[in-house]
Amino acid sequence: MQRHVLRATLALFIAYLFGCATTPAPVQTRIFYSDDGISELSAPTTWSPRANFGKSATLRITDGGQDSYLLLISYLPQEIKPTTLPTFAQRLTTALRDNLSKGQMSEPRQLTINGYPAVEYEVAGFVGDARLVYLSTVLEGKRATYHHLITWTSAESYSANRGTMREIVASFRESAAPRRAKARTNLTFNWPKQAKAKIEFYSKESKRGDLFEIRGQGVTTVRPLGKERLLVSTKVTGHKMTSNAKDKAKTNYLQNLLKEAMTGVPDYVVSTEGDFIKIENLPAYHQRIEQAIVKGLPGGKREAQEKAQQLVKSLLSEQMLAAMIQDEWEGAIGNWAGGSFVLGQTYQFASQYQSPALGNQVFPMSVTQKLTGSVPCQSGGKANSCVRLEQTSHVADPSFTNATNQFVRKTVGGSIVVDNVDVVKTVVVITDPKTMLPYDVHVTETKNVVVSADGKSQTSQEVQESRTVYAYSK
Repeated sequence: MQRHVLRATLALFIAYLFGCATTPAPVQTRIFYSDDGISELSAPTTWSPRANFGKSATLRITDGGQDSYLLLISYLPQEIKPTTLPTFAQRLTTALRDNLSKGQMSEPRQLTINGYPAVEYEVAGFVGDARLVYLSTVLEGKRATYHHLITWTSAESYSANRGTMREIVASFRESAAPRRAKARTNLTFNWPKQAKAKIEFYSKESKRGDLFEIRGQGVTTVRPLGKERLLVSTKVTGHKMTSNAKDKAKTNYLQNLLKEAMTGVPDYVVSTEGDFIKIENLPAYHQRIEQAIVKGLPGGKREAQEKAQQLVKSLLSEQMLAAMIQDEWEGAIGNWAGGSFVLGQTYQFASQYQSPALGNQVFPMSVTQKLTGSVPCQSGGKANSCVRLEQTSHVADPSFTNATNQFVRKTVGGSIVVDNVDVVKTVVVITDPKTMLPYDVHVTETKNVVVSADGKSQTSQEVQESRTVYAYSK
């Protein structure tokens, strides 16, 4: 008898420990409010507002990994004809299914959300090559006749994300007291098929006490390439570099390299919706730049020269040049086009960072966007003709520091250890919201590096700044 009691007590104790070890920590949530001031819901703190999808929705959020999304569309009494909840839910969900390739739609599921009758459908289908699964939930309201909540994720992640998606939808409620609606500014990519602009550009780099400044001029043209594509070309007409570096050989080397970089700048192709498609004539440009870099490398032993050449080729691939050009487009235009922004509100999402020095590795990066105000497109121009956009990206991940440390040990050697690296990049754009033609693009990138050697720690900062101003021909 005593043995049975001991065995039972031990089993209970083990079960208690197992339960303590496997019980997940409570998920932290926050309240998200709709821009129309009518409703709200709760979602994990890893979710955040987004601006570049669902213009007609009054609330748009996505999770930190950007694998799950939610839209809320509310229908006021004057916006729809009288109908029943089942009929309206079926109509909306059928339209959603029909917009998908190979779309499928489940039978309706009846439920109640915070006292409101609701209908849920499961919808699956393809958007391009990606198979997605949606939960389409329509419920009755008081201030609005109906509310439509659409959540979706990839088919591969649906089983894991479905519970969270349903919990977020289940938290929906009309706010106890209505709030003032927030006005939005839509950013519409509508470039003319023929355009020409004179540009003035400036760049500055500060690194370990050396300062290099470049000023130049050029012409950018846009012309059609088929029915749904635009070819963007830039020709540099003049440039000049100044430096405070005492090493004249280094300055001359950079002057020659700059000359090659400013000659035959690659064209690129974008869609009429603002999507970056590809780069033209890149191989010849890459080869010329690579030869200019290798040609200027210091002499020495053949083995050292070959090693330096291999390093240059690994750092400056065609893929990396293409990525750099595309990154410029996305920061100034691509990440904004099609968005709908509330003045002063911060929108945050997760992205990836790739460093030329670290090859094909990618690292997590946080990005914030904000429309900060209305301004003239040009100095002395019409007030409020353009908007000011600000995007900040931040990379500060241990994996990035570790990869940088490995690269330094491989190329520099010795006892140098990289303790921390973080990169902050800010892009400020003055643009016409009706066309997304940029008038002023200002980019600042700051890299902070902490290294230690022989027991001593040292912090250095590298700052790169550039600005391009556009003046369009009438």
